[in-house]
Amino acid sequence: MRVFRISVLLFFFYLKAFGQTVNFHGRITDLRGNSLAFASVWISEVQAGSLTNEQGLYRLNLKPGIYTFSFRAPGYQPLFQTINIDGNDVNHNLQLYRIT
Repeated sequence: MRVFRISVLLFFFYLKAFGQTVNFHGRITDLRGNSLAFASVWISEVQAGSLTNEQGLYRLNLKPGIYTFSFRAPGYQPLFQTINIDGNDVNHNLQLYRIT
């Protein structure tokens, strides 16, 4: 019985130590504050990403670390940023510039 209890404790420790993710979210707008619907958010290191919704909002769950993001929307200059993801909740709002 003692081995079972220790195994259960180690299992929960494993889940807590290796199962933590950070909620990375934000809003993408243009210079006038208009939401950019269906803009893409791409993370090079994990080869994954997301699209913004109609309100320009996006949300990703990531493990803590340093990631290279690209934010793109048709007709706008792409934005590349390296961001350190730590903590429990990261809000990252940004603006894209229209291509002239």
